[in-house]
Amino acid sequence: MAVPGRVPDSVPPKTHFMASDWAILVTAEEDRKRNLLTRRITSFRKAGSRYRRSEEIHRQRLVERVVVMRLLREAGFRARSLSWYGALRFPRGLVGYLASKTTSGR
Repeated sequence: MAVPGRVPDSVPPKTHFMASDWAILVTAEEDRKRNLLTRRITSFRKAGSRYRRSEEIHRQRLVERVVVMRLLREAGFRARSLSWYGALRFPRGLVGYLASKTTSGR
C-alpha cells in the first residue's frame, strides 16, 4: 500500500519507458496536505506510419502505516507491517501488511 512520502522531494518526479514502437511518459506529484498521489501518464504507440497518443490521470490516496494498522486491529486482525515480501524489498513509500484473524469455535 502506498504511504505518504511515496514521491521524494529530492528526485525529479518524471520517468519514461520506451521501446521501438511505443513510449510512456509519467509525471508523479504528491499533495502532502491531502495525502494524494497523482500520476499523469502520456502514451504513444505506433499505428502504421503514425503514432497514437493517449493520456490518463491516476489518483491514489496515501494512507499512513499507523492508520492502516489501527484499522486492522480495530477489525479484529493481528497485524504487522512489512518492508519486504520474500526476496522483494518494497521501494520507498510502499508498505506491505500481514494480517490474520481467527474465529473462535472453528
